[in-house]
Amino acid sequence: MELKLAFQIHSTTHLHDFINEVGPLFYKWLPDGRKDAIALTMPSEQEQIIVWLERRMVVSHGFLRWKPDGTEFDPDIMKRQGKLDGGVLFGEMNAIVSRDERAAVQKRPFKVGERFGDYDPESEEYVTTGRRITEKIQKRVGRLINRLRTQYGQYWLEDLRPWDSRRMSLGTYCSSILNLRWWKRA
Repeated sequence: MELKLAFQIHSTTHLHDFINEVGPLFYKWLPDGRKDAIALTMPSEQEQIIVWLERRMVVSHGFLRWKPDGTEFDPDIMKRQGKLDGGVLFGEMNAIVSRDERAAVQKRPFKVGERFGDYDPESEEYVTTGRRITEKIQKRVGRLINRLRTQYGQYWLEDLRPWDSRRMSLGTYCSSILNLRWWKRA
């Protein structure tokens, strides 16, 4: 069975006053959403992970500035602007799960307003599935971010650290670090 997952990686925090970037920087060009998506898995793999950046921009003083709900992208400004912020990294994974794993994930959905991290599932399938999925996403996306940091000099991007059960629950990692959402594949 297939379980479709969507995630968003916020690759910077504003710990330093001099860093204003939200994501990776580009020069006079920005990737165009899913059209320029990057596959982080081999085509032969059963579970696929893709990532992309969206052109969510506002025009401010004649320049494009990334904003989560921006809708003012202008390709003419993009061609003239030297430094363009790519923003948040979006992604999807098609996970292959068993019937028991899917049942465990769907057993107790979170309600709106419920605090994440308080629920500690008793189901071993839930924890095993969550661990396997988060590890795969973290390793693949982490490699991409590391490549941007080291090979392309984008040092302000933070490493995507693996889940550590001593620091946070699996639910908290999925909701706050990966911003992970799932839905049934039709």
